[in-house]
Amino acid sequence: MLTKCILQVEHFLFVKLLLYFSLITCTLAALHTNCAETIISTHQSIEMGNSHQFSPGVLWGKNAKDLFSFCKQNNFALPGVNVTGTNTVNAVLETARAANSAVLIQFSHSGSQFFIGKSIKNLNEAASIAGAIAGAQYVHQASKVYDVPTILHTDHCAKKILPWVEGLLAAGENHFNKHGQPLFTSHMLDL
Repeated sequence: MLTKCILQVEHFLFVKLLLYFSLITCTLAALHTNCAETIISTHQSIEMGNSHQFSPGVLWGKNAKDLFSFCKQNNFALPGVNVTGTNTVNAVLETARAANSAVLIQFSHSGSQFFIGKSIKNLNEAASIAGAIAGAQYVHQASKVYDVPTILHTDHCAKKILPWVEGLLAAGENHFNKHGQPLFTSHMLDL
């Protein structure tokens, strides 16, 4: 039991460090000023403040566009972090909350299958679709609880796995009809 707890803590700390590293790396790549000024101004820009300029939860439509415009105007990029389970989602959201930052959470095709369970056969992309839906629903709830504005995205979909995103688009339409917002903010297609 102790070993399991230590491994979970180590995993959480690794994800937390990865997110902080991503915040700094994305920012340094986006800015062309001296390093010290970049980190200071980036930290100030990333801070969303208690006024919640952007609502917690999954952003979409105009709110997502406004967040990207805010990032561009303030010369920083959001870190995009691929997740594979509730533990990685929680680590990303906890770190974003500690940094007072919005975040972009991504589900890959294989990460989605892993989310639902690697032992589930992925016939006709069913496991990847189910995992991405379950993961997205979890992110919708958790991002509100953690009080973090979140972009929810699917990562790289090659033509051969297009049925995965097609299934998610159908699920997104159902989600929109029930909840008034899409399941995902965006999908990435590599055609």
